[in-house]
This record gives sequence, structure tokens and C-alpha cells, in this order.
Amino acid sequence: MDKLLPEVTEENLEVLGRAIHKDTDDPFVVLRNAGIDIEPELEEFRQFLEEISGKNAQKLRPSKAPRETSPDLSKEAAKLLGLLRGLKYAHYPKEAVDGIRKELEIKVEALIKKPEENLELLGLYFTIIRLIKAEKFEDAEKLLERLEYA
Repeated sequence: MDKLLPEVTEENLEVLGRAIHKDTDDPFVVLRNAGIDIEPELEEFRQFLEEISGKNAQKLRPSKAPRETSPDLSKEAAKLLGLLRGLKYAHYPKEAVDGIRKELEIKVEALIKKPEENLELLGLYFTIIRLIKAEKFEDAEKLLERLEYA
């Protein structure tokens, strides 16, 4: 994810939001059209999965499964937005921020067992984790607002 968004800007957040939105058929096209080439990172990730699973990475490529089976990103965005707003009203206490970040990392660990089925949520969680670590709470809130109401 660090390679995907080397700089957190409004434009990059907008592109990432469109790429991981539940109605996006092909996030790679959205990213490619914005000048973001993630093919090297994808290949690296496929190799990593191949190494840890002993499976052929070709089998892990996403299928053209119906979109109804994907998680409801809007609902998850609403939950995360509520958490961030709670942090905001509490003036972002370090202990609470760390707790939410750790919760998201635990969710990532669970979802990464079947990444081909959970790409949207993984992308969302990785992005929010990165923004939280960078203390870019307002940027995270803006992204989640767009996903919640999209």
C-alpha cells in the first residue's frame, strides 16, 4: 500500500476511493488511468502468496464472480467512519487510536487468508491503517464519507 499512495493527496484519495468502490468493475483500469501502475506490486504479492501457500499464484487471480458476493463496503465504511468520528470528539487519544489500528490489523490478518475473496475490504483496511499511522484522520474521514454515501 505504501507504494500505491506514496503521497496522500485529495486526488490520490479520490482515485483510490473509486478503485475500491463496490460498483467498480475493474479497479486496475481506474488506477492505470490515473497513472498508477500496480502490476509490479501485484506480481510481488502473488509470489508472496505462492510462497506461503505452496499454491500456484495463477489460481489466485480474481474471477468474474457476481458483484453481489462482495462485502458491502458502504456498511463497513459507515462503521469505520463512526469510529473515526468518536476518536475526533475524544481528541484522538493515542491509546484509542492504537486500539483501532490494531483491530483493523487483526481484521486484515483474518481476511488475508482468502485475499481473492476480500480484496475490497483489504484495500479499505490497508488504506485506513496507513492514514491512521500517518495521523491523517481527516483524509481517512473524507475517504470513508465518499464510500459510505456512494
